[in-house]
Amino acid sequence: MDFNGKAVEGVVSVQPIVRFDSSGGFRSTMDDCVREHPLLVQLDGVPIVRVVLSPYRLEEFVVGFLVNEGFIEGPGDIRSIEVSGGTASVFCSPSRSLVAPGNETAVLESTGATRLEPRPKTLKKPGALRPGPLVTSEVVFRCMKSLDKMPIHRRTGGTHCAVLFTAEGEEVFGCEDIGRHNAVDKTVGGAIRAGAELKHSWLAVAGRLAADMVRKPAASGIPLIASLAAATYDGVELGRRSGLTVIGHCKKGSFNCYCHPERIKDYRPVA
Repeated sequence: MDFNGKAVEGVVSVQPIVRFDSSGGFRSTMDDCVREHPLLVQLDGVPIVRVVLSPYRLEEFVVGFLVNEGFIEGPGDIRSIEVSGGTASVFCSPSRSLVAPGNETAVLESTGATRLEPRPKTLKKPGALRPGPLVTSEVVFRCMKSLDKMPIHRRTGGTHCAVLFTAEGEEVFGCEDIGRHNAVDKTVGGAIRAGAELKHSWLAVAGRLAADMVRKPAASGIPLIASLAAATYDGVELGRRSGLTVIGHCKKGSFNCYCHPERIKDYRPVA
């Protein structure tokens, strides 16, 4: 997974704690805790979102967020990104007229982020996502197990994980973050910057699949998302409308495919 020792030290800090164990009582010890970092994202000088995230892969987050939320089509729309302290300033190509100053609307989302600029229309038209079989159920089960092996989560228990895989189960890019939406944005942004073909990949996550989570792969062109947790009603409906395959409760040898099961290679229609 994508994490070197230097990056870990910037994301994790040690805190003194008192630990209780039913067999041994109380004792003083140390514990690894994930750090938080506030970030304001500005697009062409207009604030669009305030978010709290883990302090690494910030440029990847910005690229992924802008693509997943429909502000840009891809990194080619970006002229420059500068991250300084708690502000990320993005300037786009002159041909992209994206946001209008003075049209700020503060919205608190389930991400914990405060949106300052309304989201553009993000959903791909039905059929825009890669059609036809993509991945086998065996590959899905095998890859989902890797979510428990992400190093910061194993060390702290304080992060959400997202990994993008090929149809054959090879890892394309993976990230962790204190926010599950942030982890997806970082993963998608990192994959895009690495030149990955999102339409031939699928996304594995651990958290629930609410509509604002399902919207991200649908907007970026990823045809399938699978999670260890459940999908919400609105998440399923959004997946159904956008043509996205939505899989949840993926563990212990079973999963629920809420919509578009035709992308699972070994799927056979049932009565």
